[in-house]
Amino acid sequence: MMDEKPRRRIVMLAKIQADSWDDLYGHLRNLTTQMCLSDKRLPRTSVSGGYSSGHIIVTDEDGSIDHNRWAADLDAYLEDLRAKEETAESGQ
Repeated sequence: MMDEKPRRRIVMLAKIQADSWDDLYGHLRNLTTQMCLSDKRLPRTSVSGGYSSGHIIVTDEDGSIDHNRWAADLDAYLEDLRAKEETAESGQ
């Protein structure tokens, strides 16, 4: 049985703070521009603080995972969940 949720090849955890929605929008646009200039990638870790917005971003990439593997892992994970629910419902 699978206990861990399947993950995709790239996982990004981001905490972005801003003083207004316009500042958040501008910050996200800046991140997008940085990605465009960096071969569509972000560094493994990124910390930025400015006058009206800032972020902490951590990324992780597992090159062994492609879409097909993720989809197969997801199917197996969901099947395990269904089996656990059926077992719980039957009182075992």
